Amino acid sequence: MSTPINYSLSSLEILLAVVNNANGSTETSSTVSFGNPQPMPAGSVRDTSVVVSAVAGGGRTGSVTIYYDRINLNTLFSLQPLYVVATSPQTTWDLIPILNNVFGLGLQTTDILQTNITSNTVTLQADPNSLAYEGSVAATIVPPATSPSISFVTDVGVTNLIGI
Repeated sequence: MSTPINYSLSSLEILLAVVNNANGSTETSSTVSFGNPQPMPAGSVRDTSVVVSAVAGGGRTGSVTIYYDRINLNTLFSLQPLYVVATSPQTTWDLIPILNNVFGLGLQTTDILQTNITSNTVTLQADPNSLAYEGSVAATIVPPATSPSISFVTDVGVTNLIGI
């Protein structure tokens, strides 16, 4: 049985949790390190491989290749379209703290490629070396004054709240 992913963790912490859950271990960044993830060929059981190596003095020796599935950004942000309320972001990295705050994520600059934002539509592309994320997702940037709002009565269709 798998343990749900805690998306508020960093990529490193997510992968450590996956390794520990699969092996009943308690590895940390003091005992193991990860190489750069590699995509697997189409048709493979898992989409990524990475070499896990023992950290000197961490109580382990050697290295092993593990296989796992990274989190696809398009799947993660399946509420399409993705709107990001931001004031004049310059690069995709400026959106990371906003996404983390709104969605409870632990994205870091090592997870998303930095690209300049030149319009209100941007593609967030996972860094190929991100341990936990892959793929891309389109986002629309809206300034705070024009951000989409939901009117509880009209959008949800409730016209009479008994007891309120």
